[in-house]
Amino acid sequence: MRGGFPHAPQAIMLTLRQLLTPSRLLVTFLACSLLLLVPTYLSVVQSPLERSGSNSVWAQQGVQKGGAAGVRDALARAANKDPLAQEALEKLPNYWKGPIIMPKLENATVKAELGRASWKLLHTMAARFPVEPTEDEKETFKSFLYLFSRLYPCGECAAEFQALLLKHPPQTSSRSAASIHLCHLHNLVNARLDKDEFDCGKGLEIIYDCGCADDAPSKTSTSDDDQDPILLERNKASDSMVDKDGKRKDAITGKDLVGG
Repeated sequence: MRGGFPHAPQAIMLTLRQLLTPSRLLVTFLACSLLLLVPTYLSVVQSPLERSGSNSVWAQQGVQKGGAAGVRDALARAANKDPLAQEALEKLPNYWKGPIIMPKLENATVKAELGRASWKLLHTMAARFPVEPTEDEKETFKSFLYLFSRLYPCGECAAEFQALLLKHPPQTSSRSAASIHLCHLHNLVNARLDKDEFDCGKGLEIIYDCGCADDAPSKTSTSDDDQDPILLERNKASDSMVDKDGKRKDAITGKDLVGG
């Protein structure tokens, strides 16, 4: 006997032979197989809602990170009316409330012409907006104004328009509300430019009527014979007229414009 452990290797081998009998080996093999197969089986039988949830979370993370794959996945699942994907889409940033896109416009002449044309567009849109708009029409006009404030070609003008919309959000409940809201915004700009305030109750729908005669008949044009040749002269560079006091009038209706 050396060190008090006689025949140690033989004892270990004997123990292994006793443990690794054919029946015990079979049981051990089956147990290991079950341990490997159970997770696989659970992943296969996982409920569609749980799989949908994991995909929606992934899509939401992709959207939040600006990933195109996440956006595509969220939109695809929304098409299948997946409520979890709908929730992810609802958490998308309001792209129409983002920062301005265009740079500063240095040319003062172009800036002034652009301003007049843009206000004419906005006022005409409001004048033709439905009297009783649907929810979709309300949201569409609202979204347009926010996007307009981002994409306006004059960067500093766009920043001012965004600030105005922040303090005075779009009013799209009716044609009248939209018209008065834009008139009010225009007057705020006119005040900064030391221009006269326009009376927003002077029939904006008539002043900015395009002459399409979609609604009730109204006098939407004035012939040259009806114009005072001394007071009014046509401005060949624009679609407006200027009287002797320098006030701009619509070339079609002869009505005072809000300004610009």
